[in-house]
Amino acid sequence: MTFRRLALSITPILGLVFVLSALADDVDQALQREVDQALQREIVREISMDPKLDVVELGVRVDAGIARLSGQVATSAEKHLASRYANDVPGTQGVVNLIEVVPGLRHLDSQDE
Repeated sequence: MTFRRLALSITPILGLVFVLSALADDVDQALQREVDQALQREIVREISMDPKLDVVELGVRVDAGIARLSGQVATSAEKHLASRYANDVPGTQGVVNLIEVVPGLRHLDSQDE
């Protein structure tokens, strides 16, 4: 078989490999999005269940297993507690805690008490 014939016979196979590779990447990305969304829900649930932790406008974004927390709390202890809860959720690869500490902050719900 000549080199030209060999090249022509391999070209469709390489095209198929490229298409399959692209499809696998799409599936991987879709699965990662689902895993990230499940992690996000579980982190929000864990943080929200602790009555000692009062985060105003809690934001949780997860990308490739890395959780990014945002919002406001009154103490650094609350900020660290939020990180711990997020980090303890199985599947969390890391936590970036962007929660702002605002001393004296009180959530609207707790002002009514």
